[in-house]
Amino acid sequence: MMWLIISVIILIILLTISLVLLHKFVRYTMMFEDNINDSIEKLEMCYNNISVLLNRPLLIDTPEVKYIMQELRKSQEVITETAKKLSGS
Repeated sequence: MMWLIISVIILIILLTISLVLLHKFVRYTMMFEDNINDSIEKLEMCYNNISVLLNRPLLIDTPEVKYIMQELRKSQEVITETAKKLSGS
């Protein structure tokens, strides 16, 4: 009878420890998900800003300006890829 009481007490202690660890894991997961959502929102704002810049006509047709436009297009593609990876779609 005594060993039954001891085993129940041990199981209750283990259950308590596992519940505490599960709670910490869930909080960490929710915080991580919130951070990802914030990052995606920021990426969307950057993407929209770059889209506005790319839709404007070029006033100066120098190689430097063309290079900057190419880099902006590459940046736009990277933002899209990153957002897709983070969102899982």
